[in-house]
Amino acid sequence: MPSTEESAPPPAMPRIPWIDVLLVVAAAVLVYLNALPNGFTLDDRPIIVDNGTVHDLSNQVRIWLTPYWPGLVGLEAGLYRPLTIFAFAVQWALGGGDPLPFHGVSVLLHAGCSALVYALLRLWVGRVPALAGATVFAVHPVHVEAVANVVGQAELLAALFVLAAVLLHATRPADGPVSLRRTGLIVACYGLAMLAKEHAVVLPALLVAVDVARGRARDVGAYLRGTAGTGVVLVSAAAVYLTLRWAVLGGLSGEAPAHLAFLRDPGTRIPTALALWPEYLRLLVAPRALSFTYDPGVLPPATGFGAGLLGLRARAAGRQVRGHHLVHESLVELTAEGRLGYLQVLAAGPMHLKLHRHLLTPRLH
Repeated sequence: MPSTEESAPPPAMPRIPWIDVLLVVAAAVLVYLNALPNGFTLDDRPIIVDNGTVHDLSNQVRIWLTPYWPGLVGLEAGLYRPLTIFAFAVQWALGGGDPLPFHGVSVLLHAGCSALVYALLRLWVGRVPALAGATVFAVHPVHVEAVANVVGQAELLAALFVLAAVLLHATRPADGPVSLRRTGLIVACYGLAMLAKEHAVVLPALLVAVDVARGRARDVGAYLRGTAGTGVVLVSAAAVYLTLRWAVLGGLSGEAPAHLAFLRDPGTRIPTALALWPEYLRLLVAPRALSFTYDPGVLPPATGFGAGLLGLRARAAGRQVRGHHLVHESLVELTAEGRLGYLQVLAAGPMHLKLHRHLLTPRLH
């Protein structure tokens, strides 16, 4: 699989000082040390504590060929994340059901993601800006849910393998063919990321975006010829994953649960999703007025494609709901099982944290 580059491509990989990596890892670990005593809470219970599949590591067929959520809910929800379930099963077997190993793994996965973010930033900027950017990623309040709740390992695993694939792709040799070993590693990371969480399927588009950003796709024709082989392999891997997903779930996707049944209407679901992007962007820049829930009381659904002010409505609702007893009940449940984990209260404001694990991987884009 040849790789044709412009005459003066950027250097493949700058030197990575280990002290920088250790600083980023230390920041990622230190801010989540108080998450280690956490118990299981919220979605952790049905997916881990009450899920017989997680408790039987010997039943590999069931682990790899059943939906993410147990029972009939799994087929309705349409989620297939066997690598995450396998990881939970290993941790359950090693720890005998103790939540401590789960939280330890979550913190280590986050530290690994943060280190890879530093390595990627070094492709664009110098040592100091890369260290600053990776540290912000490591301690950003929006990552609380992905790290402090065990089920957030789906996001962490997907992010880890996506980052590794991007780094492998971005540091490929400027001239000559891409080695089969490198291609195999990229495809392996892609497959593992999709099996951890489905949103990793967008990796091929992300690789193209990275190449464009690094100036390695100026000659479109040459770029397409040089990356066609890798692209075909990645698309084939995605096709295999989607086929397996269809076989397990009976389709590519499920339906919204009963309490969110209104989202089954594309005329509501699509405008709602599009209108939430301003709120997501705000959270990355100013993570205040955070909430534990995604329910309509906090993020109101759009009623049509003209509902462009949903982001403003969502923020207003988020501020209004902070005093609602549901928020306090959720925080009580979380803290009763341990601690939310993290010094982000300082950045997020008084105990109203928004646990947006879905923003972990998008922040990398």
